[in-house]
Amino acid sequence: MKRYKNIVRLTIMMVVVGLIVFKLRYNKNLMANEAALAKVKADAIPVHVAQADSLKLASSEVYHGMLEPLKALDIVSEGKGIVKKLHKEKGQWVRQGELIAQLDDEVQQESYLLALRQKEKAEKDRTRVLTLVDGNAVSNQRAEEVELNYHNAVSQLVNAKRDLDNCQIVASADGWINDDYIDEGQYIRVGDNVCDIIDISQMKIRINVPENKVDKLSIGQKTNVRSSLYPNLHLDGTIQWISSNAGDGLKYGVELILNNTKEALLKGGMFMTVEISDNSKKRLIIPRTAVVGSLKAPFVFIVRDGIAQKRSLKLGLITNNYVEVSEGLHMGDQVVISGQINLKESTRVQIR
Repeated sequence: MKRYKNIVRLTIMMVVVGLIVFKLRYNKNLMANEAALAKVKADAIPVHVAQADSLKLASSEVYHGMLEPLKALDIVSEGKGIVKKLHKEKGQWVRQGELIAQLDDEVQQESYLLALRQKEKAEKDRTRVLTLVDGNAVSNQRAEEVELNYHNAVSQLVNAKRDLDNCQIVASADGWINDDYIDEGQYIRVGDNVCDIIDISQMKIRINVPENKVDKLSIGQKTNVRSSLYPNLHLDGTIQWISSNAGDGLKYGVELILNNTKEALLKGGMFMTVEISDNSKKRLIIPRTAVVGSLKAPFVFIVRDGIAQKRSLKLGLITNNYVEVSEGLHMGDQVVISGQINLKESTRVQIR
């Protein structure tokens, strides 16, 4: 019986000792794991970086507008009378100064001849009186009357010549007669429309540009112009005018000119697409993957002496792969492009 009790006591002691050993080993392993975890926390976080660099980053903006002839003139009659003969009609080409229509000028011819004779007579009287004035044979009052008559005659001759010339309606510029409004035998008055003349050898397009884009444009800048009607046709446009005052929606008017094709494919009223590219300016750029947060409040982490530092940015141009940094970085700054999710201010990092 006593022997049995001793065996039980020994067994209990061995179990207790085993439990103590197990507990000690468990505590040792736990402390080792905690030490390893502390060591991991103390180690630097691995990241990939890229340098902020200055490069030419091309950008383009697309606008739409309607084509108009560069020259479009309304020809109106400066004379009155019956249309005696039409020399040019709708659809014909005219050159500047070329006769379009002739009005009946019989009355104007007679008025001109009469004014011419009156001017010649007044000129003779003036010459004769000036001779008499030199010899004190005529009064100064008489000399003044003759001088006034002479100038009146000259004025009447000028007006009569103008009335006669106005019976010939001529083109004020080169171009096509787009439409006409008179017929032979019709009586027209001063100010009546005669025809429209357009020149489509050069065309113009007016587009509206937002205020944050207009400062990137300049007079003489080249653009790419396309037409949906002719998808394979690409033309060069040139900016010739930029408005100094914003219109509706704080947009500025911009006018471009371009040469028509040899076949004169472009017509007034066509819908055109204008693409304006800007690849002449060097910009401070970083990969787009470096940007954290929204585009309204972007920031990046830069690496200085193995420490991550947070920098707020002001962005400019944005493309698929890069962004322009206008404020917040300097040339050569190392920005984190992967691993940012584990970073905060002053985190130790290791560049891979």
